[in-house]
Amino acid sequence: MISEQLSPRLESWSKGEEAIEVLDQTRGFGGDFVSAYIFGTDGATTFFQDLHRGTDMIKCFSGILNGLFWRTEMPALTVWLHLCGIHLVPQSTIDEQEQLENMCLDLCRSAEKTYRPEEEPLTVYAQLRTNLALSGLSGELLEKTVAAELLDQIFAAVHGIGLTLTYAMFQLSRNPSIQTKLRGELIDADEEQKSSSESMTKQDLPVLRAVLRETMRVHPASPGPTFRVTPAKITHIGPYPNIPTDTTVSACSYTLHKGPPFPHPEEWRPERWLESDEHELKEMNRWFWGFGSGARGCIGNEISLYAMEQFLAAVYLNYETSIAKASDMEQMDGLFGIPKDRELWLAFRKAEPLS
Repeated sequence: MISEQLSPRLESWSKGEEAIEVLDQTRGFGGDFVSAYIFGTDGATTFFQDLHRGTDMIKCFSGILNGLFWRTEMPALTVWLHLCGIHLVPQSTIDEQEQLENMCLDLCRSAEKTYRPEEEPLTVYAQLRTNLALSGLSGELLEKTVAAELLDQIFAAVHGIGLTLTYAMFQLSRNPSIQTKLRGELIDADEEQKSSSESMTKQDLPVLRAVLRETMRVHPASPGPTFRVTPAKITHIGPYPNIPTDTTVSACSYTLHKGPPFPHPEEWRPERWLESDEHELKEMNRWFWGFGSGARGCIGNEISLYAMEQFLAAVYLNYETSIAKASDMEQMDGLFGIPKDRELWLAFRKAEPLS
């Protein structure tokens, strides 16, 4: 995707005079990258490759966030009221959900045609399908269970990767000195790559990783809250003892990322990850919740980081970005922190040689 799709597009953007809206670009890239990992490159989505058509599907991924509270926290009431003619979830959201479900079913049915469980390496689709079949699922239930799980992964990639990349480029465009520092690191890594077989993003790239980590801290793709229900016994959480059974509690990356280990927490300062001592880093990492943690943590954190590193390295090795049009980038409240204006317009140009 990087060499065949992103690189030619960057070259085209740098030669044109028009501003580029990057939120849909990055969300399309996130969906395509992870779906290629799931189904193989021949069976992936084409949101980024064919952005004109892909934008409609990306809008569906945003649209299904409407009414999410009712569907996840009060599903029985929502269904009952729907049967009574009271619609807490807009019909347009239900239609968009159905459209996405059908899309993922089509992807799975295409993958099923070439499904060979005895062949290596197995795709994520093949491994999931094989293990669910071994658990006793079959027929339509197996097909829909696989599709539902994989749609969740693509959904998370569209928003998680897309929003993080958008805010990383937003902040880099506002901070040209950090952009220059990142480019210097990438140029050095590119020179080393030419003399070894190791890919650039497998090398030690502290500035790139600090940019991503600070972006996820200041602009978490999923700021929260994340709800959980206490188990069938009295629970002790932090300083709060004797929490009763069946109590809903929540945690938010938005608030955790503004805790004591982060001086001036509203400021985007990647250098805090580069200049802090060992104790400070340990505390910052303990409070950092970019991918959640524990059994309910993000299972796609490694592939997401890899995708974002590849994307930013491709952009800032050879190009510079700047804000082309003012947009309200304050994140909206909700499961995913989408910018209020739902857009980010940047100008791309070929980078000047570093002195």
